[in-house]
Amino acid sequence: MLNSSHIQNKIMKGPGLRRIMTSAPSNKERINQLYLAVLSRPPTPQEQKIAIDYMNAASMNAGFYDLAWTLINTREFILRH
Repeated sequence: MLNSSHIQNKIMKGPGLRRIMTSAPSNKERINQLYLAVLSRPPTPQEQKIAIDYMNAASMNAGFYDLAWTLINTREFILRH
């Protein structure tokens, strides 16, 4: 999955992630909703801090979609889905 352009297109164009991106008022809320959507759990405090730091350093759109890509490629996601 790491190199799948098909999965990348689903992430970039999918209505679920687009809805999170446009409806959540803050990066913290976007991260919470993204974790719930992808991993079915909220982020730990450490995961949330790392994600917020990354999203603040990157452009908002790129940081959000990078985080989604990262979560989809975690062992936790792969073993559950």
